Amino acid sequence: MQIDRSLSSSVEGETITASLSVLYIDDDPDLLEIGKIFLERSGEFTVTTCECPLEASKIISGKHVDAIISDYLMSGMDGIRFLQHLRQHGTMTPFIMFTGKGCEDVAIDALNSGADFYIRKEGSPEQQFAEIGNTIKRAVAGRRAEEAFKKNEELYQWLSVNAPPEIVENLNEVFYVLDKNATVTYVSPNIKSIGGYPASAVIGRSYVDLVHPADRTGRLLQFGSSLAGSNEATEYRFLKADGGAVWVKTAARPILREGRLIGIQGILTDITSLKTMEEALRESEEQYRDLAENAPIGILTCDIEGCITYINQRGLDLLGAPGEEEAPPANLLTFPPLVQNGFSGLLRKAMESGISIPPLDGEYCSSWGKKAHYRIHISPIANQETVTGARIILDNISEQKRSEIALNNANKKLQLLSEITRHDILNQIMVVQGFLQFVEKMSVDAVQAGYLGKVKCAAAAIRRQIEFTREYERLGVKEPAWLSLGGLIGKIVDAPIPIRCDRPGVSIYADPMVERVFSNLMDNTVRHAEGATAVHVWCSKTESGLLILWEDDGPGVPEDQKERIFERGCGTNSGFGLFLAREILEITGIGITEAGRPGKGARFEILVPEGGYRFI
Repeated sequence: MQIDRSLSSSVEGETITASLSVLYIDDDPDLLEIGKIFLERSGEFTVTTCECPLEASKIISGKHVDAIISDYLMSGMDGIRFLQHLRQHGTMTPFIMFTGKGCEDVAIDALNSGADFYIRKEGSPEQQFAEIGNTIKRAVAGRRAEEAFKKNEELYQWLSVNAPPEIVENLNEVFYVLDKNATVTYVSPNIKSIGGYPASAVIGRSYVDLVHPADRTGRLLQFGSSLAGSNEATEYRFLKADGGAVWVKTAARPILREGRLIGIQGILTDITSLKTMEEALRESEEQYRDLAENAPIGILTCDIEGCITYINQRGLDLLGAPGEEEAPPANLLTFPPLVQNGFSGLLRKAMESGISIPPLDGEYCSSWGKKAHYRIHISPIANQETVTGARIILDNISEQKRSEIALNNANKKLQLLSEITRHDILNQIMVVQGFLQFVEKMSVDAVQAGYLGKVKCAAAAIRRQIEFTREYERLGVKEPAWLSLGGLIGKIVDAPIPIRCDRPGVSIYADPMVERVFSNLMDNTVRHAEGATAVHVWCSKTESGLLILWEDDGPGVPEDQKERIFERGCGTNSGFGLFLAREILEITGIGITEAGRPGKGARFEILVPEGGYRFI
């Protein structure tokens, strides 16, 4: 059986690492030998034995001892008288009374005389000395903690008297001492920096008077716990001299004087700024959670294993989940429909690479059987550069897809109607032109022949315009793509003027009809750059993007024609070539202008915006 003073638990958490020196006193040599063997075999203790208190006194006076184990009934002097002798002479070494004497009065006398523990000899030796070993460590740790607190108290008291005021006032921690009635018996002068009180205005007051009314009940309970040995750090609101309050954090331990509990001593730290940041963080988290919960899009998160860790209400609605508790079982990496349609692979890629996956559209079937077209964006979630999961943004675009399908169907019908109409008109134009040829051969009247020539020109213009509608109708029908500049130039077949391309390894993001741009530029050079012998295509990087330049060595474009040449109907041929070129380029935000010098050749500048080109 072990009897422990109430404050012995005050040292929980302190670790004893070095071997402890133990003096074991008993008048039974066999028991001394057994005890020494059991204690030393753990490697934590070095045990010195002796058979009488007088011999023990000599040993203590000549060497350091961390703890003393003593029997009660011994010849010459009993264990309690030996303990009293040590305490009277200032030896405060932890003392454990280990005796077969089971009288309650002996235990009380031992503890009142300053013993740290009282253990009765009962049970197996192995269990007894294992218990004694643990008790020694607790007693030594407790005594060391008590000495450390005493040094801290002495240090703060010395600082308050001897250190410059600016040093004391700027210490982060306030040191305080309370008696058993929770009255402040000492507080360091830097209390003024926290509460606005001078130390003299705090000493002698009840500790509870300095606590915010809403926190007083909890502080009284915590004060009782501190007296009993708890050193748990706690937080509360400390009342300031001006009536306001600051958040503080405190931890305290009991104070022992000659074995008697006289109060507690602790450290007080102002944590108001930390509390303010915590509150701001909490409010921020609440705002973001509210935003997520009420977002018009689905938001999901999963861990690295693919298990859903969060899903907002919109996400539940989009997936057809009956409730949030039903969502977690669906694993995003192993659910068969997600594996089959490629989503699981993309999710795994995002988490393994740590790189977001651009938005993608697709038809998916949720684990609850809801089938729809979704637009999905996947981004990894990282904690200190370690990917811990992924965030999925989800939107149902089924209605948009239905609208796109309906629009595509309508466009197909319009295109079919245009093709039929264009075909019929061109047939009739051919009939008109055929009969005109007959009439021209039969006509002998010069005036009539002039009229017929005008009709013939009008018919030819109608044919060109109808044929242009076929080209213009194809604009924007296909998705833009990355196209090689060298490949586009290479598609200009049978070019009558040689072309030199200095930067073929460039790709631009453009409508697939962009190849008509360069063929139209060549046609423009052939038709209008009289005497031109070469075309030079090269690139130049600018602040606005990549400039692709088409230059010839012909006569150039007059200043008053530089913008008009891009207008519909301008020119001596169809008048649609450069107009169509500008329309094609503008689909992906590319511009074209003419910037050459008259007499020095034409210079067409094609400006590709940032993000619309790349080098290959």
